[in-house]
Amino acid sequence: MGRKRKVPIPSEEKENEEDEQLTDALENIVDNGPIRVIMSKIQLNETCHNKYIKELSQVYTRMDHDGFIYTFVKMIKTAMGADETNEYANMTLMFCAKFITSFEGEETHPVMVDVFRWLLTTISYNPNIRFRLCQFVNLILNALGQEATLDDPICDSIMEYMIGRCVDVSPNVRVQAILAMQRLQVPDNPDDAVLRIYQYHLCSDPSPRVRQTVITCMGRNYHTIPYILDRLSDIDEKVRRHTYLHMSSYPVRSYKVSQRLTLLEQGLNDRSDCVRKVVTNIMLQQWIESYQKNLVALIEALKLDSTPAEIDRFRKISRQALKDIFKRQENADLVSYLVLETEGNFYRCVPHEKLTMEMALYWQCLVEYFQADMVEELDLILPELSIFCAYVETYCQMQKDEMDKFELMEFQYKLLSLVEILYSFDLGDEIGRGNLQKLLAKLVTNFNLNEKVIEVMIRCSENLLTDQNARHQFFLDIIHDICGLNGKQQDLVHDRHLISELLANSTDAQLNLKLSSLKVKILDLEEQEMNFAQQKDSVRVQQIVEEKNMATEEFTILLQPLLERYNGALSASAQPQFSKVVKSECILRSLQIAFHMVVSKRVTSLGHATCRLYHDFIFRHIASNQISIRDWALKCAAAFSMHYEPLAKDVFSELYSQFFRNHNIRIWETAITCIFELLDIYGVENFVVQDEQSKSKKAGRQLYTTLEFVDGSEDEQLSTGLGQGVGVIYMMSHFLDTCEDACIVSAIVNGFCRLILHGQIDNRDIMEKLLSRYFNPSTEPEINQILGIFLENLIQSRKQAMLQVCIMATINSILSAPYDSPLHDIRPDTITRFIIDATRPDSGANKNEENIHNQLALTFLNEMVSNANNKELCKLLAKELLTLEVNVQKEQLKNEMKELADKLIQSKLDPHTTKKIIDFKDMLDGVFNPTSKRPTGCLDSDYDEEEEAEAGTFGTEHSRDQEQGMQPSSTDNVTTNKPTGIQEKAECIGANKPNDEDSILIADGDPSVCTDTPTTFGSDNNTSHRFLRKSLNASRNNSIESYPETIHEIQRPNKIRIEARIDSDKKANSAAGNSAQSNVRITRSLRLAQRNQKIQVQNAKQAI
Repeated sequence: MGRKRKVPIPSEEKENEEDEQLTDALENIVDNGPIRVIMSKIQLNETCHNKYIKELSQVYTRMDHDGFIYTFVKMIKTAMGADETNEYANMTLMFCAKFITSFEGEETHPVMVDVFRWLLTTISYNPNIRFRLCQFVNLILNALGQEATLDDPICDSIMEYMIGRCVDVSPNVRVQAILAMQRLQVPDNPDDAVLRIYQYHLCSDPSPRVRQTVITCMGRNYHTIPYILDRLSDIDEKVRRHTYLHMSSYPVRSYKVSQRLTLLEQGLNDRSDCVRKVVTNIMLQQWIESYQKNLVALIEALKLDSTPAEIDRFRKISRQALKDIFKRQENADLVSYLVLETEGNFYRCVPHEKLTMEMALYWQCLVEYFQADMVEELDLILPELSIFCAYVETYCQMQKDEMDKFELMEFQYKLLSLVEILYSFDLGDEIGRGNLQKLLAKLVTNFNLNEKVIEVMIRCSENLLTDQNARHQFFLDIIHDICGLNGKQQDLVHDRHLISELLANSTDAQLNLKLSSLKVKILDLEEQEMNFAQQKDSVRVQQIVEEKNMATEEFTILLQPLLERYNGALSASAQPQFSKVVKSECILRSLQIAFHMVVSKRVTSLGHATCRLYHDFIFRHIASNQISIRDWALKCAAAFSMHYEPLAKDVFSELYSQFFRNHNIRIWETAITCIFELLDIYGVENFVVQDEQSKSKKAGRQLYTTLEFVDGSEDEQLSTGLGQGVGVIYMMSHFLDTCEDACIVSAIVNGFCRLILHGQIDNRDIMEKLLSRYFNPSTEPEINQILGIFLENLIQSRKQAMLQVCIMATINSILSAPYDSPLHDIRPDTITRFIIDATRPDSGANKNEENIHNQLALTFLNEMVSNANNKELCKLLAKELLTLEVNVQKEQLKNEMKELADKLIQSKLDPHTTKKIIDFKDMLDGVFNPTSKRPTGCLDSDYDEEEEAEAGTFGTEHSRDQEQGMQPSSTDNVTTNKPTGIQEKAECIGANKPNDEDSILIADGDPSVCTDTPTTFGSDNNTSHRFLRKSLNASRNNSIESYPETIHEIQRPNKIRIEARIDSDKKANSAAGNSAQSNVRITRSLRLAQRNQKIQVQNAKQAI
């Protein structure tokens, strides 16, 4: 609400009166000293502001409103003209904001209305002024009380003005605009305009300071917390650190459990030390205080128990957090959180009724901590080994058959913690060792255990039974006992004397006939099973086993009445028993035992009894109808073949056939992983010799088939024929292009990367596909990370030559990609620059090694000659020629490059491309030396704009030469065209200069919108991982601070003047350099004109 004023009457007398009043007011303003005196005094100290606010209010009551506003705004303008770091100007603006908000009343005071009107209608070309305008609005809003209200028109004007400033080219202006909108947001409204602006800048603003400011200003609730937590993956470590600092003050109970795990998971594993220190020293300590320093309650607040994957994540993060917490706690306090028995059979053990998953995990972590640093403290929390074995056995006996899924899962993970505590025991007690061995055998034999529990038990047995053969025999006996492999000879079916006696005592002739026929059928099936097992036909073996089980079950049912009458006359010990029916859970547990028994790092070879287990047990379940059993059987077969080479080819063929016959993702992933493991260990040639021999046996022409390779077939002959015709490498390469499942693609990519790094394959097509997938914006983040690590290791192992071979194939595939393909979004120069930078000659490299850039230059020239009509390709390759570090010592190679360059110069190429080729030829002769390989401070788009400007300059010069009859161009002609290119370069270089220089180049009052740049890494950035990696490497190599604007903020005005003087010296030096550069351009233009004239003379002679 403004002050009501009379409407002026448009008459000459009134106008004369207004002129006189305005003149008098201006005279009063000029002569008015109290305002200036007050403004000069308030700059010194903030404590006197309240006093001078009262004095300025008295001055306002004695003056006319318009005159006061005129003088007051003039003082504000004086303060806004100062530098951003000027403390006196900041103090002045703070005082003015307090004065504006000091007026009391229900309606908005006219001073505030007029000041806001002036602020929100002022636009300046100077970024410093725009910064001060937004800052002053922010100071006024902050000076208002906590319960203050503001008129809707003023709020709308502030919003409209700040929205425009949020896209300012200066990050400092955007920071102040974000701060100014803080009190206008409505966090509870997800569609609030301010929140949407904050969310956009939080994800897309290129300045770390802006993103950091948004985190500070955005209100925190269940709508906005996910956006703030996304900054945990920010590329700038200071933004990540500020996110943790900001979120530490938020109550931990207000987070979801998954958000708590995310905070700890990313914070404890952050690559920056300062971020990890904030998490451990500040956030974790505040969380502990929130739970009254009860560490068990803290990890209970982190538990997710809906799936095994979530429990594994909870256990991993909790163990890592507890490890850091233990270092800052007293040992007595750590022990006090455990509820241990002080007497009874289980002394120093947690009572079973109080044993929860969190308590078991805390007990395990504390045992590991004491064992690593303070072994003497272990006696306080651990009983003797024999007592603990009895404790674990008693707990396992508490397992009930009617447990539901979640109860069984919690039981297994509590048992996992107890078994991991067993692994920490000292095995010096001989009685304890015997009890431990009995416990392991009893648990593995009689209880359904999780795979992780079995793995830890086998690790315990490695400490218990150090001899490999004894340990393997121990587990082989357990497997034979579980699956009944030793009871075949004592089986009732094979007891001829007993069966004959039972049939003789029976009076039912049909029953006797049926039993006899079933017995013959069972024996026949057993013989067929043995024959097919020798033929290595796992499918037929599995079919016969299923048929034999059905016949055995029927035989058992029919024989049961006869056997009961016979057993009535015998004692219990002498009664014959039926063979034990092996359940699928027992088979699965046995396969897991066999797998972890073999893959241990302590296993160097396999004995005869262990190898026989493959034929007697593992091979018979490779074609099982249950996916889990088949999956583990394939894993076991691959593990056995890695230690026993004679099994490798048979297992490889089984994996190959399983890959074709099955359409299950889990089986495919296992088969692919195992195939690449065998190829990596034994080499590709070991598995393709048979194919080559089979092809050489009979010469003939292969006929075309219409069968789809991708679909495969369940028929064995078809899969075998396809396997022999295509080869495993081609098959995996084909699936890499056609498969859409992330698990399969990840397994194939991981396998190819291993084979390339270990030197097993050297295939240009595969390398080209891996490169294209790495730069493909639609690649999954996990696969992109695998490829990034692979390329880093490839460069570190000095195998960059593999990149040089596939560069042209990769570029051609990208240039020829259709419009709807993700490859269409890849910039080809990104790949060329990556390969050129990766293959640059190293100073520490062997001098006898061939320069890869020489081969690249020759490849580029040959490709340009072959595809002279492809303007886009020629322009790209010509541009990259000048970035190569060519060092040609062989005269023959240099002459070959010159001949190719002359062919390109004579062809009808773009003038800019021709200029680049001439420069490259001069570079070979040592005449031309590029001033810079590539600007590092500019974006790629800026670099392209600079080159286009240079192309336009060169094209203008070239056209002028042609218009003047091929006469040498004068200096004036060159200088008249130079400003365009120089202006473009100035815009590019200005990215590293203060912001006021950037804004001077802007033509209009509205600053341009900032370009979207990636600000995160990980799962949230699916489109531009390469730019993140590039910027990350640049920041690591150059050790540049995350936001350079803070460097300018701490500088004083005298330093700015010194820098200005230095800049003037640089400008003088650059002027001399520009003159020398212009002379070089004139010389090159003369040389180009002479060559063009010679070409025209030769063409004229040929025409005659």
